[in-house]
Parts: sequence; structure tokens; C-alpha cells
Amino acid sequence: MIIKYVKLENIRSYTKQTIEFPEGPVLLSGDIGSGKSTILLAIEFALFGIMRSLSGASLLRNGKTKGSVELNFYLDSKDITIKRALKRQGNDVRQDSGFIIIDGKKTEGTAVELKSKILDLLGYPKELVTKTKSLIYRYTVYTPQEEMKQILLDEKDYRLDTLRRVFQIDKYKRIRENAQIVIREIREKTKEFSGMIFNLEEKKKQKKERENELKDVMTKADELKPKINAAESAVKEKKGSKVQLEEDINKLNKLRKKEEVANSRLKEKVMLMHDYKENTEVLDKSIKELNAKIESFKIDIIKENESEVEKSTAKIESEYNYLMQKKVELTEKRKSLQKRKKEFQEEISEKSEESKNLILKKSMLDQLQEELDKKESIKKKINETEDEIKKISLMINEKEVNKEKSEKIKKDILKSDKCPTCSQGLTAEHKKYINDLENKKIKELIEILKKENERKNKLNDNLRNLNTERESLLQKEKTVGILKIEIKGFEQIGKEIVEKQKSLNKLGLEEDRIRKELNSITAKNLDEIKNNISESKDLLKKIRKSNTMLNEKQNLINLRDEKNKNMGEILKSIALLKKDVGEINNLKIELNDEIKKFNDIEEKYKRVKEEFEKAISDETLLAIKRAKLDNEAEGINRAIKELEKEIDEKLEINKKINYLKQMRNWLDNYFIKLMSVMERQIMSGVYHEFNELFKDWFNILMEEESISVRLDDEFTPIIEQNDYETSIEYLSGGERTSLALAYRLALNKVINNIIEGIKTKDLIILDEPTDGFSTDQLDKVKAVFDQLNIKQSIIVSHESKIESFVNNIMRINKNEHISSVVFV
Repeated sequence: MIIKYVKLENIRSYTKQTIEFPEGPVLLSGDIGSGKSTILLAIEFALFGIMRSLSGASLLRNGKTKGSVELNFYLDSKDITIKRALKRQGNDVRQDSGFIIIDGKKTEGTAVELKSKILDLLGYPKELVTKTKSLIYRYTVYTPQEEMKQILLDEKDYRLDTLRRVFQIDKYKRIRENAQIVIREIREKTKEFSGMIFNLEEKKKQKKERENELKDVMTKADELKPKINAAESAVKEKKGSKVQLEEDINKLNKLRKKEEVANSRLKEKVMLMHDYKENTEVLDKSIKELNAKIESFKIDIIKENESEVEKSTAKIESEYNYLMQKKVELTEKRKSLQKRKKEFQEEISEKSEESKNLILKKSMLDQLQEELDKKESIKKKINETEDEIKKISLMINEKEVNKEKSEKIKKDILKSDKCPTCSQGLTAEHKKYINDLENKKIKELIEILKKENERKNKLNDNLRNLNTERESLLQKEKTVGILKIEIKGFEQIGKEIVEKQKSLNKLGLEEDRIRKELNSITAKNLDEIKNNISESKDLLKKIRKSNTMLNEKQNLINLRDEKNKNMGEILKSIALLKKDVGEINNLKIELNDEIKKFNDIEEKYKRVKEEFEKAISDETLLAIKRAKLDNEAEGINRAIKELEKEIDEKLEINKKINYLKQMRNWLDNYFIKLMSVMERQIMSGVYHEFNELFKDWFNILMEEESISVRLDDEFTPIIEQNDYETSIEYLSGGERTSLALAYRLALNKVINNIIEGIKTKDLIILDEPTDGFSTDQLDKVKAVFDQLNIKQSIIVSHESKIESFVNNIMRINKNEHISSVVFV
């Protein structure tokens, strides 16, 4: 991982600052409190977001509601940019959503989503990134100034647990603890299972007893079989006799049913004849009454036609309505003319007042026309600026296309074994050459695009200003047009006043004409027409009354004819009913003779039925006994199966108990001991490498024979001075810093060697690593930098001598609570 730049906006003492980092050693120099450590904390925030050790309130500049950090770095041949934002809400500062760009592909996400993506890219185990801090990052890349010596001053148990987590050795301790939990669970489960099988032998004994009971029941059931067979034969014999008699009974019942039907039909026919006779009497009386009504009708015949009278009445009403409508329209028109006359008079008065503003409007027009003379000059500048922007846009598009082409060539080269241009085979060296060549092109294109976009943005700002000025002139041009129209209008006011006066005179003449036309429509003419309408309506009523009476008479005649027809049909029906009654009486005599043949059949059937029911009862009693034995056998069988199931389950549980005992023995006597051995072996390997590196770095920094260091088995530094052990508290400031720096560098090397997949091995950040160093010790720092052999190292220091050890220096200045970076 190589950092390329970081952008800070409203972060602590920085308002807006972009800081570019070259490869190799880089020194952040400046006074204490100038803002050096802020840059390092901003880098950590961009990668991992807010943590307990790095709150949003500690980063966001006081008095600001929003802030952000944008970090660009190079990782595994990928250009990556991540941006995180902060937002103040009341008294709290929270993370806002951000984005990550990988090789030009932008992905927006929440703080958690961005953190997960970064951990995948850096190859950091997610379990080593807590809410407090990222252990891998803090121990391999960057340790804040105040935490430099903290790991040495911590309790040894805490330090050992921390190192276990960092090297992922703590999992063996967790495995042992979890194994003890499993053993306890197995012990409890074994007790539980043992309680479930305590009565296994008793269940086996119960099963044997139930099997003997089943054998006795089956013997009794076999003894009932001959009796049941005899009872079934008796039922079959009695059933045959009963069926034969039931057939005869059915024949008798059918004859009786036919006799009942005949009686019912006879009664129905007789009642119907009686009803028909009553109907004939009613019809005869009704016909006589209708004849009397028809004779009594007296109708006056009117010659006039109803339709013609209706048309004449409608015509007179239409004439009356027309005159009334015309009178209303003329009255409304007269009122409208009077209103228009009043409006014309008011307009003439108003326009006379408006004509007084003519001189003022002409003065304003002259002043605005002088300002509009600049319009062509501004228009020319706008066209020139737009042409320049178009040229830049075309160039940007061309460079973007070239960049995409280079990206495609890189991708095609990686996927294919043949050159996409000449189709020849590609070697790994040729692929690398092409990949490096295209990367160089892409880098050059990105720089060109950056410069051209900046130039385009400046031109766009100029264009906006010119357009604003042009819009102002256009607005004034509109005002000039309005003034010209107003002036022209004022000049026409005199003419309009004359025209309005003429129109006013015409309206007076039109009003006189309407008044005369209204006078011609007199009340006398309207009353005559109204009387004619009344007479026509009276005649129409008489005609309609005469027609109604004629229709009523015809309806009575039609009703009388219908009743005469019904009378004839009823008389025919009576004759047919008399014939049906004779036929039904003959049928009754025949049915009575057939019924007499079955006189004693019902008594015989009753006797046979009783014998059959007794046989059925005997058979049922035997069947009940057999069913009782079958049910008893089924219950015993069910109990035996339940016992078998319970016994099988207990046998399975017994197998589980044996398995759990074996498992507990294996965990207790083999597995837990194996985990302890593995932990000691891995920890031993870490210890030896860590100890050697720690001693080497310390010797480089100190080079004094009187003081030496080493690590004990718990990774606690042991300091020997003049062959006597001493404590960290008794060391000088420079010695204590040398001890912490050596421990830090050794830890960095061991972590990078042991934990696979870490992508931050090319970067180290040292925050005030020379605090308390003497002049001689400062000279040793250069040797440390030379031996680090890391592509990019960022050192924060206020020691001026460090500047001679590095090629790149950034000076951090702070003025009026605002920090700025100057490249030296």
C-alpha cells in the first residue's frame, strides 16, 4: 500500500488542504500542536472510520457542521480512493455515507460497508478490528504518539492477551475454554441420559408378561369360531324366507298405493267439476253486466283533429315566447350599451391622465440605449469562451477514450496468451512490459485530464459571469422594448380619445333604436296572443276526453268477447271430467279384487321377521364377544409395540452414553493437551523471532555495551544495565523511547511475517519516534531508516536534524488556528 494523497476539509485545524505523498521517507515537520498528528489520524479515519479511540467530535473542526477526509492510495496495482464524511447533529458528531473508487469504478456505501470493503482490500482479519481500534494497523503501520510506550507499560497479562489476539494465537485458548464447556455439557447430558434408561430391565420384563397375555386371548378367540359359523348359517336361512315375504308385501303395498292414487284422482276430478260449475255462473253474470255498461255509454263526437289542434296551440305559444324573449334581450342589450357608454367615458378620462408620462418615459429610454451598446462585445467574449470549452471537452473525451483503451489492453493481455494486435504468443516478460507501458500511459492521461478539467472549470466560471452580465443586458433590452411600446402608446392616446368619442356617439344612437323597438312590443298584443293560447288548450282538452271514452268502450267490448270464449272452454272441460270419473271407478273395482288375494301375508311376515331378528341377536352377541377379544388383543399388541419402542429408544440412549463417555475422555485427555502444545509451539516461534528483532533494533539505536535488552516468556522487556536488571521507569527519556521504538519495529516485522495476506507491508508511519533522543541517538535513526527497506515511510517529528535523513519534507505551519502544509 502506497499513499498518494489525502484531502482534509474541516478536520481539526485544517479547513481545506490536499497533501500529496511521494514514495520513500517523508518527514512531517513542524512545531508541537501545528497539526502533524492530525494528518495521521485523518488517514486512519479514512480507512476505518470512527472508533472509540478516534471519535467524530475529536476530528470535526469546532464550529463546522460538516467535514470530510478523502484518501487516495495504490494497492496491488489498483488505484483506490475512499472518502468518509462527518456531520454534526446537535451535540453529537456522526459519520455520513461515503464512497470508494477502485480503478475508476465508484461504489457508494455506509460507514460499515466501506470498512468491510477496506478490510478485504488490506487483507486484515476482521476479528482484529474492534470498535476501539484496528490492532494490525496500530501495531504495523501507525501508532499514535501517546500510545507508543503504552504496550510496554501495560500489565503483562493484558499485553500477552493483546499479542495473542494480534498473532491469532488466542484461538487456541478459546478452543480449550470451549472444550471445557463441551465437557461440562457432555457430563450433564450423560447424567440426563442415565436417568432416562434406569428402568430398561423392568420394561423388558413387562414386555414378556404382555406377550403371555396375548397368547391367552388368542386361544379364547379360536374357541368362538364354530359358534359364530353356526349363527351365521341360521341368519342366512331366516333371511331367505323373510326376503320372499317382503316381495309379496311390496306387491300388496303397490296395489294399495294405486288404490289411494285412484281415490285421490276421483276426489280431485269431482272438486274440479264443482269449481267449473261455479265459474260458469260467475262468467254469465259478468257478461250481462258488461253488456249493460256498453249500452250506457253516451259520447259527443268532435270534428277537429287532435294533432292539428296541438300544432296550432304550439305555434301560438312559440310566437308568444319569441316576443317575450325578444323583449328580455332588448332590455339586456340596452343595459349593456349604457354600461359600455360609462366605460368609454372613464377610459377617455384615464387616457388623458396617462399622456402626461410621455416625457419621463423618453428620458429613461435614452439612458438604457447607452448601456446596451456593450451587448455585442459581451456576446463575442461568450462565443470565444464556449469555443474554448468545446475544444477542451473534445480533448478530455479523447483522453478518456485513450485511458479506457489502455485499461482494455491491460485486461485483454492478462486474460489472453496472444497479442491482441499481432496475434503472436505472449511471454510473462512481454505481458509485464505491456502492462507497465499502459500503466504509464494511464498515469500520464490522468495528469492531463486533471489539468484540463481544472482549466475547463475556470472557463466555466468565466462563462457563468459573462452570461450573468448578458442576462442583465437582455433584461434591460426587454425594458427598452416595453418603453418604446409605452411611448408609442402615449402618442396614440390623442387619436384614441377621438376614436373613443366617436364610438360613444354611435352607442347613443344604438340605444335610441333599441328603445323604439321595445316600445313597438305592446302589452295589448301580448294579451291577445295569450287569450288565443287559452282557447286552443280548452278545445284540446275536449278532444282528448272524447277519445278517452271511445277507448274505454272498445276495451269493455273486448273484455266481454274474452269472457264468452272462456265460458265455452269451461263447458268442454266439464264434459271431459265426467268421462274421467267413470274410468276411475272401474279401476277401483279391479284393484280391490287383487288386494283380497293377499289377506294373511302380513301375519306370516311378522312371525318370520321375529325369528330372523332372534338369529341376528344371537350372531351379534357372539360377534361382540369376538370383537372384545380382538380389541383386547389389539390393546396388548399396542402395549407390546410401545414397550418395544421404549426399549429401542433406551438402547439407543445407552449407545449415546457410551459415545459421550468416549468423547469426554478424548477431549479431556488428548484434545485440550494438544491445543496447549500447539499454542506453546506457535508462541515459541513468535517469541524467538520477536526477541531477536527486538534486540537487533535496540542495539542499533543504543550501541552501548552497558545496557542490553531481551524478552521474557511473556513478551515483557527485560533490561540489563551493567549486568543488573532494571525497570523501564529508571531509564532516561531517550532510552525509554529507544526501547519502545525497537519493540514497535520488531512487532511490525513479526506481524507482517506471520499473518499472511496483509497488504500494508510497504508502509510505516512513525509519530515522534525520537522523543527524548540525544544528538548521538538521532544520528542512529538514519541507520534505522536505511534498514527498514520500506517503500514509503512517513515520520512525524519536530527535530530539525531528522530533515537531513529524508529526501521529502513537508512543513506544517499553523496561523490563527488554521494549519497549512508547505513542501520544502
